[in-house]
Amino acid sequence: MGCELWGTTIAGWATDYVISLVCLVLWILALKQPKPTDAAFMVLVASTGLGFGFGGMAHMRLFIVERAGAVCGSAFSEVHSEWMYPWLLAMLISAFSPAALAAMAIHAPGSCANWLAAPMTLGLLLISLGLAVFEGFSVWNGNLTGSGNYIGYWTLAASSLALVTFLCDACRGVGGTGVGGKGWSGVASAACYIAGILTLQFLSGSLPDAFNQNAVFHVWVILMAIFAYLARPSHDFFLLPMREAK
Repeated sequence: MGCELWGTTIAGWATDYVISLVCLVLWILALKQPKPTDAAFMVLVASTGLGFGFGGMAHMRLFIVERAGAVCGSAFSEVHSEWMYPWLLAMLISAFSPAALAAMAIHAPGSCANWLAAPMTLGLLLISLGLAVFEGFSVWNGNLTGSGNYIGYWTLAASSLALVTFLCDACRGVGGTGVGGKGWSGVASAACYIAGILTLQFLSGSLPDAFNQNAVFHVWVILMAIFAYLARPSHDFFLLPMREAK
């Protein structure tokens, strides 16, 4: 009882797990590439997969408690508050996902934002760390009203930065001039993240529980990750050195 305030639909937490699975597959595919792997992309899929995975664990636990007819705890000291532990981890991780997407854009070879890459990357990191501490501290103290909202705002802002940068690159022909070019794939990735946040904002409560706004948001996140994989640069100064493919 009261669990539905934090989301208990099967489609919601099941699609959380789908995001984690997709991100794991993309991580493995990236590691198998013969060229160096973009570290920003690896941070993106890691933080996205882990953040939504822990979120799915929290919502699934809420679902189980609700089905049992029990009251969900809203503080760590209360009964049936186990869901708050994975939710805390989700809040500590999730802010780094949109930051990594923006980092992909500004560090892409020939990017419009290359000249500001260092200070912008530092800013992305500091904001993400600040949000992680703020959201984590709020959950730890049982302040769950609007939990995750600031990460949502940050996702909208960082994805907008990525969208503008990728769009500039695409219009300049950086990364390929065709629709399948890396610049346009980046545009699609950032646009999907933005569409997901707008779905949460404007479609909340207007969709059936069988596939509500959370599930639709998660579909947008899956598409974001796939397009980000296609937008990875073939080389970058910010790389993870990989072995040559045999």
